[in-house]
Amino acid sequence: MTDSTAAGYLASTSLTDPSYDDPLDDVLHDVLVGLTGIPAALVRPRWQPVPPVQPDAGVSWIAFGINSDGSDTFAYATHVPAGTGTDHVERTESLTVLVSCYGPAPRAIAHAIIDALALDQNRAALRTIRASVVECSEVSSVPSLVNDKWLKRADFSLYLRRYTIREYQVRSLISAGVDIDNERYITHLTSP
Repeated sequence: MTDSTAAGYLASTSLTDPSYDDPLDDVLHDVLVGLTGIPAALVRPRWQPVPPVQPDAGVSWIAFGINSDGSDTFAYATHVPAGTGTDHVERTESLTVLVSCYGPAPRAIAHAIIDALALDQNRAALRTIRASVVECSEVSSVPSLVNDKWLKRADFSLYLRRYTIREYQVRSLISAGVDIDNERYITHLTSP
């Protein structure tokens, strides 16, 4: 890793970089398990390299995945002079999580999740990743035909916003090999 005392790129050195991919899926998984009481093995991230066997039509289960994420156009960068100095880059991101509920009563599961997210205590795990719920979309019935049988399915999108901070080793300027002669400068400015 480098710091600003040498030429080259600076990579983030944060100990708590924002979670993406599997670590972010783990938090969302735990939230959905906690809100529904559905067994952990039946709350599944979408798009797994080796998809697990689909449960029977009479079993309630959930598939979820981040459909899109975006961030504010401009980040806020600030220098923190403490110690040898660092720069913090702060940004707000938007996450869209598609949640699909399956089983005999998928719409009931979807609405139970949406209602449970209204309680502050149920959003506590999201705060650990600096996220908050912006809104939930309407619930859509999207039945699927599998092996000549219709499977009940209800989809909704969960819109989250989260605040991210990354730290870069941009060192504070302590001294410079330059002499400043204010007397000569002022004289030069006032001379005709």
